[in-house]
Amino acid sequence: MRKGTRLVLVCCACSFFFAEAQAEAPAAVTAVTVSKIRIIIDEREYEWTVLGQIEVSGKPALKQELKPETIQSFLSVEPGMRSEPGTLEKRCREAELRLTGSGYFYASSVIIVPPKLNPAERTIIVSVTSGYLWRYGGGNAWAMLGKEGLGGERAGLRLYAGWNRSGAEYMHYRVGGIPLVLGGRLFYFGPGENAGKAFSSVSDRFEASATTGWLLHPDLMAGIDSVSSGFGPGSAGLVSFQPFASYKKFIERGVNSDAGCGLRFFWYPESGKGKSEMNGYVHAGLSGRTVIAVSGSLGYSPEKLPKQALFNLFYTEDRNVRSGYSKDELTASSFALCSAELRQTLATFTVPPAIDCRIQTFLFADAAGLREKAGVARLRIADAFGAGLRILFDNPVFAWFTFSYGINREGSGRFLFCGTAGY
Repeated sequence: MRKGTRLVLVCCACSFFFAEAQAEAPAAVTAVTVSKIRIIIDEREYEWTVLGQIEVSGKPALKQELKPETIQSFLSVEPGMRSEPGTLEKRCREAELRLTGSGYFYASSVIIVPPKLNPAERTIIVSVTSGYLWRYGGGNAWAMLGKEGLGGERAGLRLYAGWNRSGAEYMHYRVGGIPLVLGGRLFYFGPGENAGKAFSSVSDRFEASATTGWLLHPDLMAGIDSVSSGFGPGSAGLVSFQPFASYKKFIERGVNSDAGCGLRFFWYPESGKGKSEMNGYVHAGLSGRTVIAVSGSLGYSPEKLPKQALFNLFYTEDRNVRSGYSKDELTASSFALCSAELRQTLATFTVPPAIDCRIQTFLFADAAGLREKAGVARLRIADAFGAGLRILFDNPVFAWFTFSYGINREGSGRFLFCGTAGY
């Protein structure tokens, strides 16, 4: 009997201590709160909490080109945010890719600091090294000079001058400390010829536009462009209002991988007519040097459009059929286009003192269906197969040169030179 009593007492005691241990063991954390974000820009450090932002350390005499609010505009996390740990880690990895791809920084990192006391809170440390913010570039017969980070903000100005393009553009992506986007452009496409514009005379080569938008998310922007094109002395031009949305996402899996899409509507108030266009692309990195790129676009108009408003697949950069068709054959009121490229980087090197350069070759295929202009329903099929070479000067020059030659199923070929890095 004594043995049985002892056994019962031992079992009760074990059950008691096990229950106590279970009660004291912390429950699994299913959601965490971002308590604060530390932003380190060069040698200055800021602390951002739900109460605001303060500078906690830094050298007073140190020159700093970028404001911490500029870094915040690239983040999709903020103090007070509640999230599952896995989701928070994903947002931080995406923010790091976004900062690195912006061209504003030489280096960037976004890390989550493990909690010391409260397991349900997290501190995020964002560290960046300011990059070279001047921009140089150009196209087939023009040059560009620009500057990003104006006033420490996410704003930039670019000036263009040359044989077939001159003008300026300005964009600000955080006006008044809110995700309001404002910008404008003014160009003169002359005095030389420009195959991408359907000019009827020298006097209609001007184009002006204004952009108003909102960054709904660091990857997603919506807005409207107000555009007046083809105006000049003796030419009334064509006015259009163009609501749009654009989305770009860096893909954390793989190498050099990202995807994007866009949607745009065109309305011409003078005629009361309109058209719409959508596009998308995917870059899938097979390795650090090999990338498969695929893009697709659709353009549609149910009505007869003015000549200047027709879709042009002849020389619209990153949206064309690269073989021996004429401009009239690749002009339409509606179209569908698919392009694919297999890109291979042959060499990467630095041009003194610090200009990064890549030499890239690629194979390509284009296929398009076009509905003829003037409302004719007949469908025309166009295609292109060929190869090309790109010379890509990256940060800080941002000058890209693409040479390609393509042939179609009829045996007609065409050589193209564009100032683009490809879609």
